[in-house]
Amino acid sequence: MKEYATISADALGNREAMLDLWRRGLTHAERPERKFDWYYGGNPAGVPLVEFLAHAATGQRVGVASAGPRRMRLGDRELQCGSMVDFVVDPAHRTFFPAITLQKGICRQALATFDLLFGLPNAKSEAAVKRVGYRQVGSLQRSVRILRAEHYLSRHLPAPLSKTVSPIIDAARLASLRVQSLAATGYRTEWLDRPDPRFDELWARTAGADRIIGLRDSAFLDWRFARCPVGTHRFFTVQSSRGRRLVAYAVCERTGDVLHVRDFLVAPGRPDALTRLLSELAREAHGEGAASLSIEFLGPRHLQHHLAANGFVERESHPFYAVLPGDLARLADAEHWYITGADDDI
Repeated sequence: MKEYATISADALGNREAMLDLWRRGLTHAERPERKFDWYYGGNPAGVPLVEFLAHAATGQRVGVASAGPRRMRLGDRELQCGSMVDFVVDPAHRTFFPAITLQKGICRQALATFDLLFGLPNAKSEAAVKRVGYRQVGSLQRSVRILRAEHYLSRHLPAPLSKTVSPIIDAARLASLRVQSLAATGYRTEWLDRPDPRFDELWARTAGADRIIGLRDSAFLDWRFARCPVGTHRFFTVQSSRGRRLVAYAVCERTGDVLHVRDFLVAPGRPDALTRLLSELAREAHGEGAASLSIEFLGPRHLQHHLAANGFVERESHPFYAVLPGDLARLADAEHWYITGADDDI
C-alpha cells in the first residue's frame, strides 16, 4: 500500500479542513478565514480546484494544494489558466516524497481543467514543482526608484554628511520630475478608490499582442484589489485631458515608507503615457512621504528597459514557473508574458 495518496475535493465543502492545514503551515497574514472567503468563495473566475494529501496509515489529511482559476489572453485567444496557490504539507510529513505526491495530484487535476498552469513557488517548493513538469519562464523582478536619498545614503555615509547631501539630491530629482511632467502635455492624473468602466475600455484596447496576460477588466480589478482582505489599494490613473479617457493606471499599496505598485497597464503604443505614469506617481509618492517606489514585473525586455530608463533599479527576484502543454510550449520565455502582483497569491 502506498504511504500517501491524493484526493480531489470540493473547496467550499472542505473549508474547515483546509483552514486547519493552512494554520499549520501558511500564515495568510494571520487571517486565513478572510483569505478563504475572498479567494475561494468570491473569485469571479470560479472556485479553485483542491487536492488533499492523505496519510494511508492513519487516514488523516496531511496536506492540501489548490489551483486558482485565472482567465488570461494570448492575442485574441482566451485561456483558462490555473494559478498554483496555498500549497502546504503538515510539518510532521514535510519530506520530498509527500510534497511530490501532492504536486502530482493537483497538477493532474488542473491539467484536465485548464489550458496551462503557473505559479511563484517559494524556495522550499521549487524542487517539487520542477519534478512534476513546471519550467522556469523567468523571474518576477522587483525594481525600486529611490525618492528620498537620506534613507539610503545613511547606510554608507556619516550621518551629518548624508543629511547635508540628501536634500540636494532630492531637489534635483524633483526638478527632473517636474520637467518630465511639463513635457508630457495632454494628460491629467487622478487617484481612484475603485476601478470604473473606463478600465474595461482600456483592457479592450490591449488585445492582439502575442503575449499571455491576465484579465484586467474592472470586475477583476475590483475583486483583486478593492475587495482584497489584505492591505489597502488605490488606483493612480493617467487620463487624456480631453474626454478623460483612461490611458494608464497603477494599483498602489503603501507599506511603511515604500509605495508598492502591485499592477499597472498602459494603452498600447503610448510609451509617453508610461513615462507620465511613472514620473507622476514618483511625485505623488514623494509628496506623501514615501522614501521609495517599488514595482514587480515579469515581461518583455522593452518594458524592463523603460523602467530602468525611469530610474528603477533591480533588487530581488522571485522565480516564475509554468506548465505549458502542446503549442503553448513555445511561450516558455518571459518575453511572451505580462505578470505583475495581480497574478500572484496573497
